Amino acid sequence: MQALRLVTLLSAIILLQNAPDVAAISGGKMALPGQFPYQALIQPLDESGRVGAAFCSGVLIDPHWVLTAASCLNKNSDFNQVTLGAFDLSLATEETRLTYLTTTMAVHDGYNPDTKENDIALIKLDVAPEQNAFISPVRLPAKKQAKKSFVLWDGAVSGWGYTGKDDKTGGNWVLRWFDSRVEPNFWCSLRNGAQAVHDSHLCLSSIWKKGTCSGDSGSPVVITEWDGKPTLVGIATNEARSCGTHNPPVFTRVTSHLDWINKATGIALRE
Repeated sequence: MQALRLVTLLSAIILLQNAPDVAAISGGKMALPGQFPYQALIQPLDESGRVGAAFCSGVLIDPHWVLTAASCLNKNSDFNQVTLGAFDLSLATEETRLTYLTTTMAVHDGYNPDTKENDIALIKLDVAPEQNAFISPVRLPAKKQAKKSFVLWDGAVSGWGYTGKDDKTGGNWVLRWFDSRVEPNFWCSLRNGAQAVHDSHLCLSSIWKKGTCSGDSGSPVVITEWDGKPTLVGIATNEARSCGTHNPPVFTRVTSHLDWINKATGIALRE
């Protein structure tokens, strides 16, 4: 099994290293299998208990907890199907996948769908996954970073969302990503016009029309810190104004919600 996974990963690396960038999320490129082992696929179940056509992303922050956007969840149902280790959704199965039917959620009480404030939620996994090269949590910011803006840091955003406003395919089959620089919130406010950007938001540059689209709600923004380790700093809202445009994509700022995450999950925060 391990040998097969290694061969598959090496083959993908060889093929994708020479592949051209393709439209993805918006202005992104194809990911490598295992490149984002914290990525989660979330499919809310409808009132009859069936997996609907809607989907979004989340991020594994602990063996038992997935962080996502409140806008991702079905307010009329407590059930969600959460898949870890997924890469190519056109395949019925992948050896790396683990799928859960979940019922425990925590949605931020202050979530405002109009202003996109506090667009954050948690899903609990009853059984912790076995961690490997394709499934592992990403760390949260430290307590001392609660007021840090991360301006000028480069963040990686990954998801299966649409490639543009005219995309009729229903999203990407293969996981894709883009990287972009964190911009000051006031700059995003100037660029985004009517959409207010609040202190609890995080904004990325859209100079190359890189952004999130429909289906990318809950997608993580992850930076690599000085110690070489990835840190989660943002969660995509359901706002798709940046899709294929020069409007900067806006995210829920994770540092603004560290206390809420700690109280809801009991996850110990780094000092």
